[in-house]
Amino acid sequence: MATLFRSISFKIFGVAVGLLALMAATSLVSSGMSNQVHRQLRTLSESLFPLSMTIADVSRSALETRLAIASHARGELDPASCRVATARHDAEGARLIKRALVLRQTGPDWRFWNATGWSCRALKC
Repeated sequence: MATLFRSISFKIFGVAVGLLALMAATSLVSSGMSNQVHRQLRTLSESLFPLSMTIADVSRSALETRLAIASHARGELDPASCRVATARHDAEGARLIKRALVLRQTGPDWRFWNATGWSCRALKC
């Protein structure tokens, strides 16, 4: 009878050890996925969000330039004021494009993206 209890106890112990190993593996996978989310959020906050805001500013500046030219074409703005407005928007546009290029070069950490299954080819860069 003692061998029967020993046999059952070993089986229960084996199941407990198996569940413990499964819990440890799940914990490691969860930790890795949490680290991946952290890196993706850091990439978004440090490069992609500022880049999209800069591109929106470039678009706004281009629209203001077009509006100044349209105002001049309708006769609402004299040529000197139109030149001043256009030069101001051109300078702002050049500054914003330079900033966008710097943010683009900063970009995401491609080593991380490649390690997680993303590739530069898949993102068409």
